[in-house]
Amino acid sequence: MSNWKQNRTNFTEDLAVNFLNSHGVQAQRNNTSDITEVDLVTPNKKIDVQFTQNFAKYNSFIMDFASAFFYKKAEKQHSEPMLNEFQDKHQAWIKKPGKYFLDDYLDSVVIFFYNTTIKLSNPPTKDCLPQHVLIITKDDLMEYFYKFVTVHDVRINNKFDLNDKWESAFVNINIKHLDKNTNCLFGKLEDMMKNENVYNYIEG
Repeated sequence: MSNWKQNRTNFTEDLAVNFLNSHGVQAQRNNTSDITEVDLVTPNKKIDVQFTQNFAKYNSFIMDFASAFFYKKAEKQHSEPMLNEFQDKHQAWIKKPGKYFLDDYLDSVVIFFYNTTIKLSNPPTKDCLPQHVLIITKDDLMEYFYKFVTVHDVRINNKFDLNDKWESAFVNINIKHLDKNTNCLFGKLEDMMKNENVYNYIEG
């Protein structure tokens, strides 16, 4: 991972720890020695952290559908039906499904939304902070996914300028629609800092 992205990833994961701690959630970093591990843990839960830039333009976040797939005959079927639909549609084999499809990998996700880009500074200033925050459990997200998303909504990443030997795919999730149709917590950062439902929603 490039230093540019790693710095932003570290910042937003530390920010998530501070945000959750302020709500009484005993979160701590979990991936400092192994970046493949889930980002944060509490005594009872596993939490993923993401950040999204240019939110003012797109009003969505990217949901990881297939972290690695190849255009070849599928070597196995998956327990998630839509992964198999994708394999059939594209004559592909999904070697590594997206993190939301992995058993026991995460319980919820915290996503920070920046209207434009993250502007890091040392020491951090208010310009480093996101404008909006989303918290959603995996159960709520996957219920929404199977209700509103079809295999035709899955997009394949453009890797024209990358050296990856595998492909990946994602789904764009519209935040307003997600907020309207799930129990997720979403709002401006200052409002989410005062939201009294954070602890119960994550730890419940």
